[in-house]
Amino acid sequence: MTLSLAQSLFDDHWAPWIGLFRDGVLRVPGRGLVERPDLVGFAHMIGFSYYATMGVRAGKLNVHPPDALVSPLGYGIWADGLGLVLDRVHEELPGSPLLVAEYGIGTDDDAVRESYLARGLEMVQDALARGIDVRGLFHWTAVDNYEWLHGHDVNFGLIDRDRNVRPSAQVLAREATRRNATPTSHFRA
Repeated sequence: MTLSLAQSLFDDHWAPWIGLFRDGVLRVPGRGLVERPDLVGFAHMIGFSYYATMGVRAGKLNVHPPDALVSPLGYGIWADGLGLVLDRVHEELPGSPLLVAEYGIGTDDDAVRESYLARGLEMVQDALARGIDVRGLFHWTAVDNYEWLHGHDVNFGLIDRDRNVRPSAQVLAREATRRNATPTSHFRA
């Protein structure tokens, strides 16, 4: 049951878009095959969001790894999983530029956010060193926002609702400065 659930999750969430991009064939479980050879390589880059890790154990979704910190939303906080996703997408679609379109966690503990951001940047640097073409990483989100299921209860932002910059913003400011992208004076904590 565990393997079938894991395979089902892959078949439902990954395989359709990967197959369309790579082979021009859209395979959606429970639907007929759609052949679209004109859509092979249809995008200039592949973007994805990374917020959480979930595993399958005993036929059920669980926090992964089992000892991971758990966010207020109940998902695992594990930055190393970003490296696994980058590796998997690169393996499935070699040569395709990748973009981490959203990377962040909801937490009241800014030290956890800071560590998560720093480790995520390390995962991207490691992927680049292995030859994976990662074009960028965008943090989710700059300012705490309204979440449809949770209102204003979960803090995702580098900046709180009162416009105070959290110390974790310095992780991205240092990386931007290191790469000569923008001065840190724009990101005062």
